[in-house]
Amino acid sequence: MDLAVITGVPQKPQLSVLNIADKPFYIAMPMADELSAYRDVRLEQMHKRNWMVLGKHPNPDLYDTIQSVGAERGAYPSDIYHFTSPEEASELIREHHGLALLPRSAAWRIARDGITMRPLAEPRLRLVTSLAMREDTKSRLVNEFVKAAGRKFGVIGRTAQGKLPLAM
Repeated sequence: MDLAVITGVPQKPQLSVLNIADKPFYIAMPMADELSAYRDVRLEQMHKRNWMVLGKHPNPDLYDTIQSVGAERGAYPSDIYHFTSPEEASELIREHHGLALLPRSAAWRIARDGITMRPLAEPRLRLVTSLAMREDTKSRLVNEFVKAAGRKFGVIGRTAQGKLPLAM
């Protein structure tokens, strides 16, 4: 395979990557949870709570990163539950009154019937989606596609946010 779209995969010297999306995790929780009053959730606020995370088997690096960043922030779960689908996470949230770390689309899927969601404000725990190409590929088609994608995403990435004058 010469080309793939990947998410949550660590940098590897054999791959040349073009980042196409960089999104935060979202925390799904019961609407009655005290964290639902905040605009976003920090890892420190999740300390000694039940965490629901995607099991280690699908993405060991992401799983280990969540654990190590949590430990660095002094945020340890009181218990950890593993899920394989957003619907399973939804049931675990209801049953154990916990906090599930999910991508935005998955959190939206279950944010109903007593469950809400907030972004996780942790710069080191983000879901980066990349277009990955084998470093040693000889395919002209793949190389041209990646160059075109780089130009396209470069134009989008250069759109500057408007600035408003601040009155003093």
